[in-house]
Amino acid sequence: SRRASPNRLKTGLQTNEKTRDATSNSPSTLQLFNPLTAALRFNHSTPGTLRSIGDPKSPRWRLPASDRYNRPVFLLSLTLTLVAGYFLGSIPTGYLVARSRGIDIRKVGSGNMGATNVFRTLGKGPGILVLLIDALKGAASVLIARHFWVPMADTNPWVSALPMIAALSAVLGHNYTCWLAFKGGKGIATSAGVLAALVPIPFLITLGAWIVVFALSRYVSLASILAAAVLPVATALHREPLPVVILTLVLALLAIWKHKPNIERLIAGTENRIGKKKAPTTDKPESRGGTP
Repeated sequence: SRRASPNRLKTGLQTNEKTRDATSNSPSTLQLFNPLTAALRFNHSTPGTLRSIGDPKSPRWRLPASDRYNRPVFLLSLTLTLVAGYFLGSIPTGYLVARSRGIDIRKVGSGNMGATNVFRTLGKGPGILVLLIDALKGAASVLIARHFWVPMADTNPWVSALPMIAALSAVLGHNYTCWLAFKGGKGIATSAGVLAALVPIPFLITLGAWIVVFALSRYVSLASILAAAVLPVATALHREPLPVVILTLVLALLAIWKHKPNIERLIAGTENRIGKKKAPTTDKPESRGGTP
């Protein structure tokens, strides 16, 4: 058989490339009706796309460029971010830990299901466990959004907002959990988790402020309130993007608002300190102050 001429081979390659481009630019039925499955399709066609999924700017699983601009794909990513963030945050850790010991945490101490009330009621071990799990809920929400939902639409101009949306969703899920009639905790530990994953340096500054105030006053509530006030300032001084500063301001205001009963008790001088033994009293349980 005769050997094909170079010109004929070149013409054939150009025809194949045009056919491949036309096919890739027209979304298949799978891409249109199941964008999640399409997002997990491995992209072999473009060199340099086999990158580490650990870097949010270099996702491993990607849609072709034409599909990543599709609005349905971004809306799916946004929906998954909201749902996953809220339901992760809504896990009532303090309530479950106390229930495992036959106690309804909502009816003892301050009535809050946060780590401080668990610490007061059940001891250091359960209190630390609740604190860690609540923080992990927040961090996991941000990391899942960053490494799974962001790569689905990684060139969409709004995609960088997904981790911040996940952070706010997780805190709202903790504060207003659907499993307990939308009555949850104050969101301090969960906020700490999302901040550690989102803005680690401002988080460390805020944590330092919390430790100093708590060491001097022994009031968990006062330390949390003042740390919340420091958070947006630390974020702005660290020159984080404006949307991140606004998010930290929203989280700070939400934390302070949830501490309104504690502020009233601090002003009245009835707020309890950690490590201070209570004097014997005949008051009813609901009349005693407590730190959630």
